[in-house]
Amino acid sequence: MNKRVVFYTMCAIAISCIFSLSAVFADSGILWTDLSPTEREILKPLKKTWDQLPLKRQKRMKAGAKRWETLTPSQRKQAAEQLRLWKTLPQKRKERVRQRFDYFQSLSEEDRSFFLIQKNRFKDLPEARRRELREQWKKLSPEKRSEIRGLLGIDRKNGDSPDRLEHRMKNQSDRRSIKNRLDRREREKRLR
Repeated sequence: MNKRVVFYTMCAIAISCIFSLSAVFADSGILWTDLSPTEREILKPLKKTWDQLPLKRQKRMKAGAKRWETLTPSQRKQAAEQLRLWKTLPQKRKERVRQRFDYFQSLSEEDRSFFLIQKNRFKDLPEARRRELREQWKKLSPEKRSEIRGLLGIDRKNGDSPDRLEHRMKNQSDRRSIKNRLDRREREKRLR
């Protein structure tokens, strides 16, 4: 009887270890063999390192493969070109892009929507007007840019950039208010 209790206890311990290990391995990643044939084909360049990727990245890659399947040929061509360009970027530039992406993701849905609308409005401007606006920004002194950033609450160190200028100036009254403050400061400087 004593042997039977020991045997059942050992079985119970073994079963609990198996369940614990399966939970650990389940959280450790997605097995390559668990991917669909289409996903494996799309993710083929990652096959050798797939098991070493963090679970979060594996999930992102798997979701990306699913999205890839839904793209039209022209969208796939565009995505491939963007990937080619991404690979040529210096590491510092990639890091800035990642920071900006993280910042964008941290915005509220309303702010993201507004930003995208403003970005599209800017893209819809004629190339000459976009160039003109960029040149106007570049011609400003560093002090003036810093002053505008301060008025708009843009923190350059946290990845904010002049591109966010339109995003921060949500409506016409904000623009007038900021312009009035800048004009008033200019007048005050001239009077000194």
